[in-house]
Amino acid sequence: MDKEWIKFNNDLSKGAFFTVELWKNNKTNETIVIKKCQKDVQKLSEIQKQRWINEIKIMKTLKHKNIIETREMPLMIIDEKLELPVLCMEYCRKGNLRQLLNMGENYCGVNEELSMKIMIEISSAVEYLHKCKITHCNLKPENIVIQQLNNDKLIFKIIDLGFAKDIDGSIDDEFYYVAPEILLGDEYNFTVDYWSVGILFYELLTGIRPFLPNMPFNSTWLNDVKQKCDDDIAAREIDKEINFIKTIEDPTNISKCLQDSLVAWFRIVLKWDPKKRGKSFDDDTFIVFPMIKKIIEKKIVKVFYVTLYKNDSFEIDNGTKLQDVKNIIFHREKIDVNKQLITTTLGIILEDDNLYLKTLENLNLIIFEKGLLEIKIIPEPLIPKSVNLMLAESCSVVDYFTINKYYNDSIFFINQEVEIYRSYMLSLSIKIDLCERQFDNLKLKIDKMLTKLMNFENEVKIIFKSFDNEFLMKIKHLNINDKLKKIQALIIGSNNLNKKTINLQNTKEQLRNNFSHYITIENILDDYDKALHLKNKELIDCHKEYSPINMVKCVFSLLKTRTCKLSDDKLVDFCRKIFEFEEMLIKLEKSLMSFNELLFLYQDDIKKLHKLNENCLPSKSNDNQRNSMIKKNPRSVINSNDSIIYDNIILGHMIDSLMDGINKMKKQAESIDTDN
Repeated sequence: MDKEWIKFNNDLSKGAFFTVELWKNNKTNETIVIKKCQKDVQKLSEIQKQRWINEIKIMKTLKHKNIIETREMPLMIIDEKLELPVLCMEYCRKGNLRQLLNMGENYCGVNEELSMKIMIEISSAVEYLHKCKITHCNLKPENIVIQQLNNDKLIFKIIDLGFAKDIDGSIDDEFYYVAPEILLGDEYNFTVDYWSVGILFYELLTGIRPFLPNMPFNSTWLNDVKQKCDDDIAAREIDKEINFIKTIEDPTNISKCLQDSLVAWFRIVLKWDPKKRGKSFDDDTFIVFPMIKKIIEKKIVKVFYVTLYKNDSFEIDNGTKLQDVKNIIFHREKIDVNKQLITTTLGIILEDDNLYLKTLENLNLIIFEKGLLEIKIIPEPLIPKSVNLMLAESCSVVDYFTINKYYNDSIFFINQEVEIYRSYMLSLSIKIDLCERQFDNLKLKIDKMLTKLMNFENEVKIIFKSFDNEFLMKIKHLNINDKLKKIQALIIGSNNLNKKTINLQNTKEQLRNNFSHYITIENILDDYDKALHLKNKELIDCHKEYSPINMVKCVFSLLKTRTCKLSDDKLVDFCRKIFEFEEMLIKLEKSLMSFNELLFLYQDDIKKLHKLNENCLPSKSNDNQRNSMIKKNPRSVINSNDSIIYDNIILGHMIDSLMDGINKMKKQAESIDTDN
């Protein structure tokens, strides 16, 4: 063989009849998978040989993004000694669904977003096979492989059509995914795939198979599961009794608003009777794929309430507007609509109440409450029932399957607390970002106003130079000098406002720099890592009995860490500093608005004086006319005494009140460094 292609030493998998090899091209770095029969072909029956030939033939005709792609067999690695053909396929480098489910964060099911993606892709592939008159017969997590595209996007693909496999050659775990009619040796059709997909998807959502996963597969298992009614979608053995379940078991990552629809779907695909399986309740129409597609296409808004420290979710439709979401939030959590500040997880503020939420790429939202940032009341943690039972019976000894359930659910709970704390960290970070943007925007506005003031000051000088002494004498009663002093006061006040804003720059930077000091996730992550380590280290022998005491300690450690973090005085004080910084920015914004209003009034006054001067003629008759106009209409030239009083009030408010507030902020900013 040419050295251009190198075979990896370890096979990807090896069965009773087939071997799956991994090959790499040293020149192109292309990697391929080759599936071939064992050299001892005599072990295969003629039926198995023909099934294998048919599988290769059919696989080469299938064209679907969620079915493994075949490749042309490189000539230099063809083994002419093989009696049966080989199947050359793409290599999916991210493993398979079983490996994904075995990851710690997926012990109680994959997260909702990824679950929906997997379900729609696998459903699409199975539907395609059925349209091609092909029944897979061997759907299970090991036969769902994961490919990573160049943009890091994951895609899930079906492999191994199962044509060449006999039930006699299967391992025990595979039976749990196989439809009853196949296990009983009865005739079957494509509806066997509905059963397998139902088992597969239930495990995807909960991390555990639906029907008696801890019982060995035998005739007793079959007879027990057969007792289920059509509404039952799971069964558990508790105290040697079979308990049937009609809902998706907790804990799970799936939103409550999705669960009812999914339960209805599971009831359709997990019917024991193949003649009824997959059909609508009121007719003989097969609805499996349209129904799951409709469920997955549901739009679910997920929100995190900052001041309540909790997650929530609800379903929306194409007509749902931002105002509707605000109303839902008010009815659920009693947060006044006018006090809600809603942002995306990217920190984009949603302000338009008429915004259709369907236009958003990401429906994960953060709900702030205006005028408040710290957590109102620290909520009780949502501890799964099984974990509470473990805590209550911490000194007991239980079997492997019970301890495995305890450990999996504990890891789920700890991971859930990690994720909600991440949401809290993200929310505070976004709040700081919003304050920084508000500050930068304020600074730009002040700079713009200062430029206007500078130009206005120059214009005033030029205009007043054009006034002759005679004109100035005739408008003397209008107190022009007072107006000029007020313009100077406005300029001085604006510069002071700018200085005070610059002083806040230090506070802004200190808030950002000290964020990681007050908001850290390390301790909670430590508890999560310890829990994972315990499971991997302790749960080795499925025939032993175990004490849950070590995991109990880990859960209590998490609860203690959670309480310490959320009730930490430094965290509360830090939240208040962010809020007070924001409040100061709001006051500065209002003051800036007052300055701009004054500037507009003064500009208008000077324009009127300038126009009056230009319209006045040097003739005596016109002098009389001009004097008459000034005396009759002094308010058309310059604002009334009421306006002057208004000016003084505004200026006094700006200069005096800001001093106290900004000095207070400066002291608070300095206290952050002292705390460090």
